[in-house]
Amino acid sequence: MLLLLATLFLAAPLRPRQQQGDCVFGAAELLGKDGLPRTCDDLRGRQVALYFAGSWCPLCRQFTPALRDFFARHKETVQIVFVSSDESPNEAVEHYQKTHGDWLALSYADPLVRKLKRRFGVWSRREIGWFGVDGRRSGVPAVVVIDWDGAELEFVPSETQGAAALAAWQPEATGKAWPSPDELRS
Repeated sequence: MLLLLATLFLAAPLRPRQQQGDCVFGAAELLGKDGLPRTCDDLRGRQVALYFAGSWCPLCRQFTPALRDFFARHKETVQIVFVSSDESPNEAVEHYQKTHGDWLALSYADPLVRKLKRRFGVWSRREIGWFGVDGRRSGVPAVVVIDWDGAELEFVPSETQGAAALAAWQPEATGKAWPSPDELRS
């Protein structure tokens, strides 16, 4: 299973580019814990949160269990997408498989990983060589709740507040779920 997932984490996106206004993950390689590709349809009707983390990060190792518990309580209304700050594809796969909840992951090699880090200003100190310091608002761990097009709806400052930051995120109360297929057609 790890070999299959490692191969998929290294793969280039297989889906054709989507038209503007489509799901932010439309052309991305989104994977489930079973290593199988997922689509935007798997995210509909839930709030979607990006989880930026790295296995080498002590704060991430402390925060991930709290996020797993949070996800278990809200799995009907929340989907999490892991965005790796690990140092290699193999490290990212092992990190995801061994410590993360039953949520999704963006392939390590997918160009969207870097775009999301830049867009939301979230990257680790180890990644400053790639991204610099300008525009960085947080290191890892961090959680960003996004809408269908990838716009930020809520920032969960887990690097500075740890598990306590999750208390402010109320998925059922905020009404930020991704649209159902019927809502997209109208």
